[in-house]
Amino acid sequence: MLTINLLPLSERSRVRAEELSRMLRFFGSALMLFFIVAAVFLSPSFLPMIFEQRELERSLALLEERAENTKSREIITNAGTVSKTLSEVGLAFERRARASSIFSMFSDELPGGIEVLNLTVKENGDVAVSGRAATRREILQFEDALRKSGRFESLITPLSNIIRNTDLPFIIQGKLKPEFRLTN
Repeated sequence: MLTINLLPLSERSRVRAEELSRMLRFFGSALMLFFIVAAVFLSPSFLPMIFEQRELERSLALLEERAENTKSREIITNAGTVSKTLSEVGLAFERRARASSIFSMFSDELPGGIEVLNLTVKENGDVAVSGRAATRREILQFEDALRKSGRFESLITPLSNIIRNTDLPFIIQGKLKPEFRLTN
């Protein structure tokens, strides 16, 4: 249908402005209604999600703190174990140094033709030396040097050490004085 607007031009622009303002109010109201409906329908699921996120973040922080405390306890425990191990190693080095000094004491007393095959030193001071000597005289010199060193309470050399004249296996047993033992 064809309509003709007989209003004057100034009135026509006012009508046009009124139509535009009504259209803007309608779409504005529709948009506001849409946001209100969306907020009403989405808030029941969105609000708990926010609270859950906060609770999860708090739980995560607690778990990280607990893990850090557990690591701290493990580190402290490991430090104690390492400390004990180091003290045991330190004691072993002290003993080794004392044992090596006993070995050097024996090597200093060795005449030229003596070959020590086994040297046993116990913590209580018992000593056993076994080996081979080129001659009987070298075994007797070695025994004499050990007696004169002043480090032994007693020395025992079996007669079997001097039965032959050359290429003799020997065993000398003794007891170290307390100040020369592995442990005082």
